[in-house]
Amino acid sequence: MTLLGGSLTDILNTYQPPHPETSEKKDLSQQTIILVVDGLHNLPDDLQFNGTLAELANLSHGGFRLVCVTSAFRDRIETALKPSRRLRIYLPIEPLNPPTIRDEHGNSIAAFHDKTPLGQLLVRDCGGHGRALEILWNLIKGKDLKSTNLKEIMHDLKAKLTSYYPMVFRVRTEEKEAIVRAAFVHPLLYASDPLSGTGKTPDELCAPGLVWFEEDETATGYGRLKVAYICIWAMANSLRDPILRNWSFDDYSTLLEKVNEAIKPSWEEFKRFNIRFRCLKSQIFEKGKLLTLTELHYGAKITGDIAFRNRHLTPSKAIHHTDTHTNICNKTQWLVTSLEAPILQSPVNEVHQYKLYSGQRNIREAEYQKERQKAASSTDFFILYTTQEHSGNISLPQNSALVCQDNWDRYYGSFAGRAFIYGSGVGGK
Repeated sequence: MTLLGGSLTDILNTYQPPHPETSEKKDLSQQTIILVVDGLHNLPDDLQFNGTLAELANLSHGGFRLVCVTSAFRDRIETALKPSRRLRIYLPIEPLNPPTIRDEHGNSIAAFHDKTPLGQLLVRDCGGHGRALEILWNLIKGKDLKSTNLKEIMHDLKAKLTSYYPMVFRVRTEEKEAIVRAAFVHPLLYASDPLSGTGKTPDELCAPGLVWFEEDETATGYGRLKVAYICIWAMANSLRDPILRNWSFDDYSTLLEKVNEAIKPSWEEFKRFNIRFRCLKSQIFEKGKLLTLTELHYGAKITGDIAFRNRHLTPSKAIHHTDTHTNICNKTQWLVTSLEAPILQSPVNEVHQYKLYSGQRNIREAEYQKERQKAASSTDFFILYTTQEHSGNISLPQNSALVCQDNWDRYYGSFAGRAFIYGSGVGGK
């Protein structure tokens, strides 16, 4: 039931709801009835907000056994309601899983029956948003994805979605940049505090469903934003950052080649993806901003931390072989005359290593140690990327990090699915 038309005061004063027992002509003591009031929003003040919910709750005494109200604003409800002995249960609104539908014979089937890595990726890029999933289903139903122009389909999806939600995409550039930055950086946000650069709280940003507020398990009221890939793509086109603006978000044709059985996925593609992803992260932060590696590599399993001044990076290819395992340039003291002074010999390197272990499930501690000793010195920061899992009790040396299946989603966020296709050619978990 959605309350439409007229002011809330007029509706409350004039509407007389029919009694369920009269309409159904059944003994309500033998029935389980659930009333769902969908989309309760735009209430003018806390008094009417509290009064409306109280009246809805009173229906439970007139035959309804359970009253459920959905609202885009969680924090507003908690602060507006008056104290009461009534049981209040707040159910989080989670991203939707792909639905099931009925076929022509009445059988329940998956709406998205293509379970290939690329088919799952298309669904995943919708971020669990109901409208996006509906548009995607209409665009690909009855089609063979291997012989379909997926790039064109996803462009159509993006265009239709932006037309449905102009309040999300037709906003100031500063607001878009703040949302995209939060999606990459994962700062800890308070639910009722406005996100810097937007003037909107996380609750307000999450209202259309393309952005989700994932509560932190250790800090009540705090959480991080998760943004659907299709939403990041739509916003990035108008951003000032050249790397984000020119990023190949519509890489579906390339990914289709990676999952084609006749073409073996190249591990080099995964390396190139991570290089571009690391450069992209550097552009998200302000130039010269003091960062820690735990902020930059949020989601990875990290031991130790290093603070540094951020630099905006661009990909470069080494002409000659460069040995990253060296102590020649490492010193206990380093003289820097100014923030912009050129540093030809850095005291600490950030070294990445990418490893695909065939025929085994877990990455072992001895194997990690071997890769670190081979690629980095004892004082460098070393991070290993692998599509394997880890056993949970692996102990990392100081200034070391690990990205694997166990933390893949947290590290790559909206890019997790395509990162896994580049990394293994078998799709994400």
